[in-house]
Amino acid sequence: MFHYVKQSVRASMIPTIDNTKTMGLVQLPGMMTGLIIAGTDPIQAVRYQLLIVFSFLASAVMTSIVLGFISYPGLFNEYQQFVLAESPKKQ
Repeated sequence: MFHYVKQSVRASMIPTIDNTKTMGLVQLPGMMTGLIIAGTDPIQAVRYQLLIVFSFLASAVMTSIVLGFISYPGLFNEYQQFVLAESPKKQ
């Protein structure tokens, strides 16, 4: 069970990690730029921006893990077979 959840969490994190890799190199984040223009030390502005980026990354990881463990038992049976939800029968 945990193998499939781990694999799905890892796959769901690919876009977030790719966005994190380009943050600050390709694009200048608004908060960091605003702090630098306001006169804050650039190192301090980068620290704040890294805190925000890693907070977003941590929240994405936690959301993926929680949703993976919540949805797995409803989607698969004990033999790790996908279970289709029965549609309500029309009368």
